[in-house]
Amino acid sequence: MQRRLIPEVVIGVPDSNLNPSLLAHPLVEDINGGRWRIISFSAGGTTYNAIIANSTRNYPQCDIQGIYDCAKVAYFTTDGNYSASQEVAVGMPIGNGSDLYLARIGPAVFDGIGIGNSSLTGVRAAVDVMLEDGYTPRLGVLNESVLDADLNLNGNLGDVFYVVVYDSYSDGTPSPTSVIVDDDLEITQPWWGEGFNGSQIINPLDFYGNESGMPEQMGSMPTEAWGGMIGFAPPGDSPEGEQPWWSVKQYNGTHMLLIRDRWVFNDTDVLSFVVHAYDFERTPISGANVSVASVVMFTPLGPKVLQKGTDYLSPGSVVTDSSGYAVVSIKPVGKWDVGDYSVTLRVDGPGGTENIDIWLRVGGW
Repeated sequence: MQRRLIPEVVIGVPDSNLNPSLLAHPLVEDINGGRWRIISFSAGGTTYNAIIANSTRNYPQCDIQGIYDCAKVAYFTTDGNYSASQEVAVGMPIGNGSDLYLARIGPAVFDGIGIGNSSLTGVRAAVDVMLEDGYTPRLGVLNESVLDADLNLNGNLGDVFYVVVYDSYSDGTPSPTSVIVDDDLEITQPWWGEGFNGSQIINPLDFYGNESGMPEQMGSMPTEAWGGMIGFAPPGDSPEGEQPWWSVKQYNGTHMLLIRDRWVFNDTDVLSFVVHAYDFERTPISGANVSVASVVMFTPLGPKVLQKGTDYLSPGSVVTDSSGYAVVSIKPVGKWDVGDYSVTLRVDGPGGTENIDIWLRVGGW
């Protein structure tokens, strides 16, 4: 019988092509030696290979969930040689000068990795959100000083918030359904923690340790005729009577229109009203004319109808846009008197005319 030599086949990467720090931190180590996980992906026309590994970094979710093969970091290469590859944790670029960065990894190895692109925002946020229907999450940066808006109602414009829009509802249609807000660059789902006390999370966590800022705030995105909601502080962290929650009126993939309802105004404020016109099928009505029908102040002697041009100024009419929205504003001639008001808006559309009554107050209670 003729003997044949069968060559040895190695599946994986030779030790000579591995960084020593990678060799020191396998996902699993047993009598057969260390084991890692290799994955491949393409981005911008380049194919990347990544080895998922353990690390000396703290990753509390692994301990809480009892995950023995904890995936904490990754090593990247484009040529199959990892000898010069460095440990990449979440929020770090996958190569020198690259806009691509590791946005997510673990905690379990089967959770895989997520790659982010910092070219638009200039920040590298670590993000763990649900990924449904193939929709790519979008990251936005809301700087209060740039927007000139006190989003969390804490009395200053010094805060920056990181907003992730994503699809959390599996219905076969890739579309933004949810939003999450954080004030630090590790954005994890609200259940990341050491359990719950009622509805309150115990010791909320980021990827590599305790939550470093406020707990993440969950919200919803607008769908059809219904608006969404977004929050910038936990309930109770704002002045009495004020809630740091805003309505999400529109989102087009790059820009978000936020509105916060107010019922009490100062005597020099311009009063702005948002109108959303839609039919019984929840289809937006564009081209509808919106105007101020009347402004009434309630005095001790009874209602007083204010006169346009004498008591207040407003445009003749505003036309709803393709999404059915219009913004109508009125401003005082001089100042508003302190008291309660009723403003009636008139909407003239193809299906007829509707009146909207809005109640508000100028000055304190």
